[in-house]
Order: sequence, then structure tokens, then C-alpha cells
Amino acid sequence: RAFDIDDDELSLATILPAAEQFGALCVGELDALAMVVAHPSPVVAEALLRCDLRLVPVAGEALEDLLEDRPELSSAIIPGGLYSGMPAATPTFGLRAVLATRRQVDDAIVYEVVRAVAEALPELASRHKVLAGLDAGAIATAGIAAPLHDGAMRYYREQGLVP
Repeated sequence: RAFDIDDDELSLATILPAAEQFGALCVGELDALAMVVAHPSPVVAEALLRCDLRLVPVAGEALEDLLEDRPELSSAIIPGGLYSGMPAATPTFGLRAVLATRRQVDDAIVYEVVRAVAEALPELASRHKVLAGLDAGAIATAGIAAPLHDGAMRYYREQGLVP
């Protein structure tokens, strides 16, 4: 709906088991496939190598409106070169991975976990392309659909990442 696609335009859409989706796309049984997946995905990599497929950028005003209405979603970039034959970065959107804990966990423990992850981001990014664009500001604010733990909030406030 955010992209002005009517239900009747999707009348031929089929819910296929994950194992069959790219096969159907490769042989022309599907025109497009939308999926939630962590990148790099071995299934996506294999399909891009095997079939004449392209990643489709998702960006623009409709996406911005969608993200405004759905705080659990956030914009994302599939880095260029992550997949063979896809040298350019591809804007998209999706869910973010979330580390959750119970409210009762000691604030000092959560603070230390968040600090350690935030300080390790440069090293993590150097080890995996998909983490290259990740920064502490994004993890503090993007795609947050649940209240932040007080320990996390303390770290983010000290760093000036949240008000």
C-alpha cells in the first residue's frame, strides 16, 4: 500500500516455501520476490550467480512515509560488491537485528555490553562488509520499536546519541 500497489495487482502472487522461491523467479514463474533476509545471504548469492536477476533499489518518498509509520522498519543499504555482479550499493529497507534483555537485568551489565559493542563497531565492520555502514548512532535510534533499557540509554546519552 505504501507504494500504491493494489491487492488486485498481486492476484497472481503465491506464497511459496523459501526453498522454491528463487527457483520460481529464475524460470519466470514470478516477476519479483520480496524477502526478509540478512545479507550476505547464501541463497541470494547463489540465485544471482545462477539466474539473470537484479536487486531492485527501494527508496524515495513512499519509503520515507512507510518508515515514518512503521518504527520497527528502517532504511538499509546492501553494500556494493557484497554479491557477484552487483557492484553498486542497493538502497532498501527492512528489520534490524535487536539485542533484547529483561528490564530486571542490572543497568551496569547492559551499559557494559552496549559500550563494548559500540566500541567494537570499527573492528566488526572490518570483518564483515554488511556491517560497514553500521554506527552507534544508528543502533541507538534506527528501527527501535521497544523501550531502551536504562543501561543502554545511559551509554547512548553519555555519547550524545539520544536526548
